[in-house]
Amino acid sequence: PREHGFDLGGGQHHRVPVGGGLGPGRGGRERERGGRGRGAGAGAGCCCGRSCAGAAPPATTVVLAGGVVSVDSRVGLGVIVNTGATVDRDCVVGDGAHLCPGTHLASNVTVGEGSFIGIGAVVREGVTIGNNVVVGAGAVVLHDVPDGATVKGVPAR
Repeated sequence: PREHGFDLGGGQHHRVPVGGGLGPGRGGRERERGGRGRGAGAGAGCCCGRSCAGAAPPATTVVLAGGVVSVDSRVGLGVIVNTGATVDRDCVVGDGAHLCPGTHLASNVTVGEGSFIGIGAVVREGVTIGNNVVVGAGAVVLHDVPDGATVKGVPAR
């Protein structure tokens, strides 16, 4: 099968087979890291995951069914890229962030650690979202958001 690659933190490049069926008995698509292939553990349709012994929980990163992480994007530990969420090229998503279903990050977006991006929210190209930010469902984020802020609406304020 074809493969897409992206960085899941720690400077290690991950290869994710696409269009090749289920992984070895785990219900998810197989992924490889450092020569050790293993099925993702979050159910059918997951295409990546990473466990890190000794890390503070959560330590597993998952991309659920229909979620897309483009080449050259970096996704930290404990991140959830939920159903139908997309992360375009050159994005950075910090540890523990949650991208809800239908979220769209345009290219070159940075999402800080522990941030929550609500269902259907859209983040414009080049925007930086700080640490521990909450973006409301359906929001359209056009400008940078500082650490600890909560924004909602169109445009997000």
